[in-house]
Amino acid sequence: MPRPQDRLELGKNDVKQLLVLMDPDSNGKVTRQEFMSFMEAVFERLDKNQSGVLDIRELTRIQGSARAFCEVWEITPPRLKPISSELL
Repeated sequence: MPRPQDRLELGKNDVKQLLVLMDPDSNGKVTRQEFMSFMEAVFERLDKNQSGVLDIRELTRIQGSARAFCEVWEITPPRLKPISSELL
């Protein structure tokens, strides 16, 4: 298992690529507005049927799992409930 500092080093290239996408004024910092604009663009891209909501099929387009997302962003995941079969 990689040491925390090694994991940080491995993630730097990914972060640099994200910074390029999220930082339109190229000042090396991401404002709340820049971050929200980026996330809105991601949502719009995922919302293939332009319904204004993401369903299970649209959300599966996200690379990786919810657990990995939570680990990267250091979010404590909520207690997961089983997904209704009618959503699948």
